[in-house]
Amino acid sequence: MNASRPSKRRPGGRWFLLAGLASWAGLSCGDGSSGLDPRTAGPVLSIAAQAAQEVSLPPALRPARLEARVRPEGQERVVADTSLAVTPGERLELVLAVPIRNEDEVFEVQLILRSEGETEVFRSAPTPVPAHRADDLIPPTPVLLEYSGPGLGASRLEITPPLSAVLLGEQTSLEAVAYEEDGTAMGPVPVAWSTLDPELVTLVDSATGVWEAGDRRGLARIVGTLDPVGLADTAVVFVSPPPGQISRAGGNNQDGSAGAALSDEVRVRVRGTDGEDLPGQEVAFEPGSGGSVSSAVAVTNDRGRAGVRWTLGPVLGDQVLVARVVSNPELTVTFQAVAGAAALASITLTPGELAFDALTATATLTAEAVDIFGNRVTPDDLSWESSNRDAVRVSQSGVVTARANGVAQITASADGVTSAPVRVVVEQVAAGVEIEPAPGWEVARGEEREFRASAVDRLGQPLEGSSIEWSSSDPGVLAIDDDGIARGVAFGSATVTARLQGGSGLSATSQGTVGVGPLESLVVTPGSIAFDALTVSAPLSVEGRDAFGNGVEVGNVSWSSSDRDVAEVSDDGVVTATGQGDAVVRARVDGITSAPVSVVVASKVSLSPSSSTQPEDGSTRAPTATWSTTTDTGAEVIP
Repeated sequence: MNASRPSKRRPGGRWFLLAGLASWAGLSCGDGSSGLDPRTAGPVLSIAAQAAQEVSLPPALRPARLEARVRPEGQERVVADTSLAVTPGERLELVLAVPIRNEDEVFEVQLILRSEGETEVFRSAPTPVPAHRADDLIPPTPVLLEYSGPGLGASRLEITPPLSAVLLGEQTSLEAVAYEEDGTAMGPVPVAWSTLDPELVTLVDSATGVWEAGDRRGLARIVGTLDPVGLADTAVVFVSPPPGQISRAGGNNQDGSAGAALSDEVRVRVRGTDGEDLPGQEVAFEPGSGGSVSSAVAVTNDRGRAGVRWTLGPVLGDQVLVARVVSNPELTVTFQAVAGAAALASITLTPGELAFDALTATATLTAEAVDIFGNRVTPDDLSWESSNRDAVRVSQSGVVTARANGVAQITASADGVTSAPVRVVVEQVAAGVEIEPAPGWEVARGEEREFRASAVDRLGQPLEGSSIEWSSSDPGVLAIDDDGIARGVAFGSATVTARLQGGSGLSATSQGTVGVGPLESLVVTPGSIAFDALTVSAPLSVEGRDAFGNGVEVGNVSWSSSDRDVAEVSDDGVVTATGQGDAVVRARVDGITSAPVSVVVASKVSLSPSSSTQPEDGSTRAPTATWSTTTDTGAEVIP
């Protein structure tokens, strides 16, 4: 462009745009000549279309029509446009009439190439082009054409299936799908197909990706290319003879839990009719009993193996999975597994509630544990718990025992799962009255004895807070007050009745006698004896008494003397003086010893003088005692 040359207006005021388009192969302008007579042409715009990159396109996307638009720079107004057919490989010159005010004016030129099916294939950005004199042989302004057809913006290309198999001499079809950055699948894209192993497969239809296998076993690599955007992917096709055998390769006879995946993968091995491992074969896995697999269909690898994870169904016991070669459904193999219960899901106790009318009563709760599928489970460690152990206790075998009136909740737990609580109510119901002492009691006259009574339930356990009304059949023999305190009044027999208040009509009786109590003490009379001569005797008598002073008949009295040299006592209680001095005599009956009886043995005493005399000197002289012994004097009893 020569910006300093003044513009010249062609007669008639028509100005022209010249565009030169070279052959499709190179997209370059040869010598830049316009083909216009420089003597008659005014200022012109000259361009040369160039491709950003060389691409191979399928026939359906080859350019067939050119659209050209011209705008003054900085304006939206189109001053010239056209559309004309193009033939790839041929040179194309385009002349548009456009008003140009001066030879250095700038215009924006945009080109669009479309296929025969009107699909846009290439587009240029609006390119500034300065005008110049037609007779100036300057290089044309390049207009860069970018690919804008199908597949533009794709981030990856994927061939499906990525791994497949085809039998010798048979055909297989592959599909190439382009994806946008966000993973959205795009529409049809111009994929060019090729193979790295042409001796194994040949392309039958480039538009649909159909391939045909030859007569050799092997692994063929097939490449799909989205050339305009530089994306490619490779798929593997196993060319093989027909499958002839399927067998187990691992994972048979496992144990697991219902609804859970087995620890080991279930694997099969597929061989061809030639006995060799067969890769690329589809194997369908069909679990029974409601089970599932990680993939319904798996493809054998280069060693002819395929495997899936088997998740057992909810049914306990034996379960079966069948593996089947898809291309030959008659080739099958069966796997077996044993399903145990799944994880514990819930625990239910029966009965749902308990009521006890007596203490120490028992009942047994039954715990039924199930997994998430409703299968019965036997927990290893079932723990029982009572919310109120004072009222209700439960053993680890589920036996519930009533301990006291009250309410408790019983639950059972295992593996982090707790049952709904069972409500247990303990409320005693009176079934009778028990009285103490039992019939046959004996009360001494004058003795007080406490009688006790309480209402009892059907198991003989007392009810707390029982209110008892007391009575005696003969208050003259035995009197009893409202607190159950009885007192013996006179000898005889009486019956005590304890009646439960409240209108239940329950009562109990106890019959006994009022008499003499057990021997408590011995009274010996006389209480002391004084002998004034030896060999003399005096009888003693003994009387038994109970704790209340009632006389008790005694027998088998044994007597003892503290000093037999002074006094001896016979078996019938006769005391005999045997020598001068003091002694103590006691009676003993059934372990009871009497108070001591004092025995004194001494001769008669005479005093000389008989009274005190007064000597002449005025002093006083005491009388002296003279003792004498006799054998025929009596004894003085000091009561």
